[in-house]
Amino acid sequence: MSANNSQAQMVGRRAELMAELFFQSLDAAYVARFEHALAFDLLVGLSNPQGGIDNFAVEVKATQQPVRSGFRISRKIHERLSHSNTPAMLLVADVKQDRLYYGWLRPEQAAASRSDRDTIVVPLTEIDEGAKARLREELAAQGSEAMAA
Repeated sequence: MSANNSQAQMVGRRAELMAELFFQSLDAAYVARFEHALAFDLLVGLSNPQGGIDNFAVEVKATQQPVRSGFRISRKIHERLSHSNTPAMLLVADVKQDRLYYGWLRPEQAAASRSDRDTIVVPLTEIDEGAKARLREELAAQGSEAMAA
């Protein structure tokens, strides 16, 4: 294994750990990480008011660069997750600044990104205390929408 691969793997693993710690801070019922690549990196379960658990797929991306208002991901990954029956979120970890950003993966984002065939820009929100509270509400709403479908 080369030093670059090792560095990239460590950066990626750090991003996953940041994501796992974040979801633990939201009192997740579980955070499952898969050794073998599935359609997403994490499966997160949050308790809902009815006593059940709402599940969310999370795609984790790591960066060592400043994060702007959006993050470019593969169209293939976006389509697989945005057209799933499980709500899907992109979580971007700026591993140098210890900051997290999130965005929901939705089918309509693909239509807005027709200029590039291979990638889609997902709008992101930085996770601070205010965003954390709003995200809790969004997660609850996503779970309710998934149950209604």
